Amino acid sequence: MAAKSKKIQLPGKVIAYVIPSVGISGGIGIALRHVVELQQMGYTAHIFTVNTNHTKRWHPVQDQVSIHPITDYYKQTGPDGADFLVATWWETAFTIAKLRAGEKCFLVQGLEHLFYETNDPKRSGFLMALALGYRVMTVAKWIQNWLLINFRIESTYCPNGLEEPMLKPRERRHEGRLKVLIEGASALPFKRIAESFSVLKDLDVEVWYVNSGGALRKDWKIDNYFEKLPIKSMPDIYAKCDVILKMCQIESFSLPVAEMLATGGTAVVTNGPGFREYGKHQQNMLIARDTSIAAARDELVRLINEPALLRQLQANAARSMRHFTWGNAAKILKIFFIQKKQELPQRDPEVTKALMAFYQDLQVRDFYFKIGLSDFLSRFAAFGYKLKNFLHRHSS
Repeated sequence: MAAKSKKIQLPGKVIAYVIPSVGISGGIGIALRHVVELQQMGYTAHIFTVNTNHTKRWHPVQDQVSIHPITDYYKQTGPDGADFLVATWWETAFTIAKLRAGEKCFLVQGLEHLFYETNDPKRSGFLMALALGYRVMTVAKWIQNWLLINFRIESTYCPNGLEEPMLKPRERRHEGRLKVLIEGASALPFKRIAESFSVLKDLDVEVWYVNSGGALRKDWKIDNYFEKLPIKSMPDIYAKCDVILKMCQIESFSLPVAEMLATGGTAVVTNGPGFREYGKHQQNMLIARDTSIAAARDELVRLINEPALLRQLQANAARSMRHFTWGNAAKILKIFFIQKKQELPQRDPEVTKALMAFYQDLQVRDFYFKIGLSDFLSRFAAFGYKLKNFLHRHSS
């Protein structure tokens, strides 16, 4: 599973990223690419995965990085651990809390508590992970602002890059019906795939769907269907479509939309934060007036009725994405890891202990399905006051 590391030019500098699995995910892809960029700078860089069940090769750099089970952490890094240990998801923030390292960091790629229902105790997990006190890097300026305003956490902004094949615009033929792409796992409700198909109902368009996991509904009209595609297949899919439709409201940096724009397509998106890094209404995409199905449908109808607008958006889209290269991101990564160790506020050991107890309870099988959030939080009355004061100091 592990690929051979590149030649080491900076002895002693070992950087380790911890991912939940090697399954198909934009966030995991970003972590893989970070490690490749660090290897090319001369660092010894590894990926450690908590879940080793996923073995499918789906990312173009997957064979260029060293991927190990988390149980091999000290075997690969030595008894003192890595110089830098990076969590990439809220649960991995708790994983690295139990490991030794010179400095611990948290790559925050979204507001991960929003992936859970309101009454799910796991919704608090991400906020608790922030309280562990790691140095933070994030992929979007709006997340950087959110962390500062809500938790007084300063962070480094490292923009995502796009894979090189995505940065090569492809000509669209504009023949026949408007070709609309839907992308995302149907198994994840927050992706709003069902709502996307509702937008297209009764519209005379050609529907393409790339599904990364989950069942299909019988009432979904699909002309071309693909499942769990590797990234190398996506440029051709994008090139055969005119527009991508995205209804998800909680993505931080929607890679499929960014990739669609970079290849010379355009997008219709619901009004959310995931497109703020690159999206401009009526310049390179259309942003619906609100999050409703009707609002998104209205924008698609515009593209059907105004072919000149479609061409204009597509021409602007490719130009607007040229600077999203991994070369630019690598410059920021280098600065992040050569900076002097950040002096962070001292964390009360009792707070860390409480946070770890919280996480351990979440690991109990089906625990969070059996009780409500208020009942769950009441279990921590013994340290709740101290934890509440801690969070207040860093969020008020």
